Amino acid sequence: MKDLFEELQLLMQKYRFKPSKKLSQNFLVSRQFIERIVLAAELKDKDIVLEIGCGTGFLTREILKHCSVVGFETDEILQKVLEAEIAAKNFRLFKQDFLKAELPEFSKIVSSPPYNISSDIMHSLFKLDFESGVLLFEKAFVEKITSLPGFRDYCATAVLTQYFFETTIIGEVPSDAFFPQPKTTSQIIGLEKSKKHGIAENDLLFEQFVEQLFRYKNKNLGNALNYTEDWVKAKLRTPNKALEDFLESSELAGVKVYLIEVEEFVKVFNQLCNA
Repeated sequence: MKDLFEELQLLMQKYRFKPSKKLSQNFLVSRQFIERIVLAAELKDKDIVLEIGCGTGFLTREILKHCSVVGFETDEILQKVLEAEIAAKNFRLFKQDFLKAELPEFSKIVSSPPYNISSDIMHSLFKLDFESGVLLFEKAFVEKITSLPGFRDYCATAVLTQYFFETTIIGEVPSDAFFPQPKTTSQIIGLEKSKKHGIAENDLLFEQFVEQLFRYKNKNLGNALNYTEDWVKAKLRTPNKALEDFLESSELAGVKVYLIEVEEFVKVFNQLCNA
């Protein structure tokens, strides 16, 4: 069995390319970790997997042993590599930006996407309907989305990730599993749809609400709501009296935004929506 780094070198020679820093291309060349990612996804024949950034197709090929793949790749040279090197009938390649595309039907996400769009990818996943996912991200980003109230990394993306998903850290991937080697360790994470922190009246508006408040993460909630008053009244249709009553009566009004739990954000949002 050919070593993946050796195979990557041959592909780079054959198709005349090198990894792009601009596109944040670090190719996973470890069979061990590719197999671990796919094993964690628990793929079945009927699954249709979305892969964001197929790259040279090393992960794609392993997924295709189990089910169908709909893959996205924007790099024109890598598109040619994928078309020439993967002949499987259960593979559909979309030469589009995943973040801007109208997506085909899929059931799971298995991907090692470019790290420079990690946050954009997560915010896209909030809006998508799928069963589960296994993704490879930079360790610092995983620490960010799993951060808890009071920690430096706690942010809107962390709140929303924990609202929409149950996140499991499956394992670490060292930098020498990639070419070129990234400067930091990576982590494989599992995502399962979950609403254990409560159900917001409107998921899209809840996402916007949290993002609005975290513009003032170091302010207490009362001040943050005062700063975002126009947005709250326009989008949530909260009457003046109801907002004033909330600010006067809620104990959370005096708590800084970055100290508020996920379920507390849900309760505040629902209260303001139903006022």
